[in-house]
Amino acid sequence: MRRLKAALEEAFRPDKCPPWLATIGIHEISSLTGKSDPYASIRQEEMAAAEQVFRRIRPRYGDDFRSCIELAVLGNNLDFFRNIGDLETALAEEWSGRIDFSIDHLDRIGEKLSGLNRGSVVFLADNAGEVFFDIPLLNKIGAMGVRALYGVKERPFLNDLTWADLERTGMLSQIPCTLSTGTGALLDLSSLATAFREELENCDLIISKGQANYECLSELSLEKDIFYLLKAKCQPIRKTLNVPLNSYVALLSEISGR
Repeated sequence: MRRLKAALEEAFRPDKCPPWLATIGIHEISSLTGKSDPYASIRQEEMAAAEQVFRRIRPRYGDDFRSCIELAVLGNNLDFFRNIGDLETALAEEWSGRIDFSIDHLDRIGEKLSGLNRGSVVFLADNAGEVFFDIPLLNKIGAMGVRALYGVKERPFLNDLTWADLERTGMLSQIPCTLSTGTGALLDLSSLATAFREELENCDLIISKGQANYECLSELSLEKDIFYLLKAKCQPIRKTLNVPLNSYVALLSEISGR
């Protein structure tokens, strides 16, 4: 704890977002433990539990666009700081009805995707277990004639989905188009693999899943339309978005609207 505290104090800069600081912390933990992936077992447990919950939830939702969005955002209930055993309890109350979004731009994003006409979307993955909840939305976007690229971290970052997780579980075959970011965190364009950076720069829309991606992307000067899909699970995010704590957000941030 002393080493971690000292490293964070030395690295802290007001212009850097929390995930950047978290990356510094993870590097310190890896150095101290001698483990390049200290949270591997947590991701494996999360994915196993999430798959079971998803199989029970999936029949309650249709294949329409809104249902696929709702499934995807339900997956964002997963969190590194909560007991994985609480996942089913946390989602149970959401199973029976339609999700109310505190920011609801679903009609706008639906119209935008429909108008892309064989365009492309980069979908930034979040926590490992969310992949099961993301696949129906990826398939739905593909059915709309839009190429949906699933961006997955190359190196471990807490419980975020990695390329190795997809290989270990054999899930690469279930996702039409997947590409590694080449890094352990989405921080700046210079840290990304060339192929992924080109996809990000040339796509028509970015779908940003979860809080950490929101924290990073909202600080970057990307001339891209971004669809933020998340649950506001902490006070800083809640305040930034001006929504109630633990509410769902489907926010389309368009270049023209910035």
